[in-house]
Amino acid sequence: MNMENLRQRKGAKIADDTTKCLSNEVQKEQKGKVPASKTSAELVLGHFSWNILSNTLGGSLAVSFGLLTSVYVATLHENDLWFSNIKEVEREISFRTECGLYYSYYKQMVQAPSIQQGLYELMYDNKTESRTTINILRRMNVYQEVIVSILYRILPVQKYLEAIYFYTYTVFGLQTLYVFALFVNSWLLSGTWLSGVLAATWYILNRYYKS
Repeated sequence: MNMENLRQRKGAKIADDTTKCLSNEVQKEQKGKVPASKTSAELVLGHFSWNILSNTLGGSLAVSFGLLTSVYVATLHENDLWFSNIKEVEREISFRTECGLYYSYYKQMVQAPSIQQGLYELMYDNKTESRTTINILRRMNVYQEVIVSILYRILPVQKYLEAIYFYTYTVFGLQTLYVFALFVNSWLLSGTWLSGVLAATWYILNRYYKS
């Protein structure tokens, strides 16, 4: 009986030791593991943060390229024509061919006694074509010039900026929107703003070939 009791006690002790060892190993493994739900949440949060950072950087580059193009074109225009150092009539002469024609309608709207009178003179124009009254708004599509002239009349800039400068600066400012749209369009088509950088860069470098 004594021998059997000793054997049973030894067996029970060995079983307890084995159970404790296994329990300790399981606890260690559980401590070393990260819950699956926590890992998924961290991945989603990291991916979301990266998207915000990437989109912010891409948007900043799009705006920067647009502003850079506007300043660049305005600087080239000034250096080529000395636009700020020549007389008013020489500035107007620098608008060649159809550019000068469209500017003349803008100037006509600016110098009209009122916006209504300016629109009336454009809709019943008898100066552009001999012995013919035409609607310049429909024939020449000068809605852009009309909008710019109205903006010049209603905005408090007439004391600080001449009409011809407002016209040219508006044209250069539209370059910002153009390059910004080109950047974003390329970004959306490719899925990365790097293509937007390439598209805007090639547009600036090939400025002489753009229409």
